[in-house]
Amino acid sequence: MPKTQNELTDAIVVSPKVLERAFNIGERRVRQLAQENILVKSGRGRYLFIDSVSNYITHLKANNDIKNNVEESEIDYDEEKAKRIKAELELKKMENTLHEAADVEAIMTDTIYNFRAKILAIPSMLAPSLANEHDVNVVNRLLKDTLQQSLIELSDYDSSMFTDEDDENDST
Repeated sequence: MPKTQNELTDAIVVSPKVLERAFNIGERRVRQLAQENILVKSGRGRYLFIDSVSNYITHLKANNDIKNNVEESEIDYDEEKAKRIKAELELKKMENTLHEAADVEAIMTDTIYNFRAKILAIPSMLAPSLANEHDVNVVNRLLKDTLQQSLIELSDYDSSMFTDEDDENDST
């Protein structure tokens, strides 16, 4: 009994080289598509041409649809990175481990100004005590103790200096 035209076209068996040329892909990609059951094998190194072409077109359409959906909902990674960095900085501010440059400058200016005032006040503060002192060791000890007190006060870091009173009121 003679085969119909549909039966003849369905039975076209081709080599991988034909599919490579037809789809403009490489040998490795042909093997990969065969493993994914997109290309229909007829036997060892043989493929059903019509079924393979049909499946490959369906595969390309599906991938194109996926690609279009991704493009429509495309994530702007730079924008997301900027948001993440901003959130991390806000968290560090809340944890009091990051401070505005203007705040640091104002606090350091105040601290240095107060230290300067204390150092400049030492002569007038100690002068009456030292005026009648003839023992160099006593003068040395008094000067050293007073200077150390000023330096200790300078070295005492209080992180609460960097918190805004408004921030504290907002958190309660």
